[in-house]
Amino acid sequence: MCDCAKTSFNIIVQSSGKYSIGQVQITGSGSVTIDKDPKNINMVYIADLQVVPSKAAIRYYAICQLWNDLIWGADTYGLSAEYNNALTPEQKAKMYPVGVDHRTALQQWWNDNMGTNYVVGSDQDVRYMPVASMGTDFAAKWADIILNDAEYGLSLQQACDLLKINVEDFIARYDTAGFLTRNDLW
Repeated sequence: MCDCAKTSFNIIVQSSGKYSIGQVQITGSGSVTIDKDPKNINMVYIADLQVVPSKAAIRYYAICQLWNDLIWGADTYGLSAEYNNALTPEQKAKMYPVGVDHRTALQQWWNDNMGTNYVVGSDQDVRYMPVASMGTDFAAKWADIILNDAEYGLSLQQACDLLKINVEDFIARYDTAGFLTRNDLW
């Protein structure tokens, strides 16, 4: 079974004054072919668009939020205020390079997959990738790196253990839809 983003929508085609309605569901990436003579199509409407992120993407976005909250302080969408600045500056400094590596990987992903000209290592603000484009392999790989990489001295998991934060519980309760909406990632 594919752990891919799922997209569904209704497509309404107006052709020669008549309407045809169809329901489309796509898992992963895909395209839709309209089986009508194109010169007779007046309008095509998309309605009720819904994108459901993969489990790997949900985990990735939640872990990114958790890392961000612990580095920069809690926001109203992630951790409660009790964790705001609970880590020392020294502890945060040990976690910070993982985020820099992640940003570099995001820029490289955009450059390789989205046909853009992001320069790896530049100051361009590449923070997350849209859910419809989220590669399951990228999401799974970087969720694990952000959570477990202790190369710089303190992994996110170790920081959460210090603060008594249950990472899996955080992921399970995470408002992924709100995150995607706030960051315009649908």
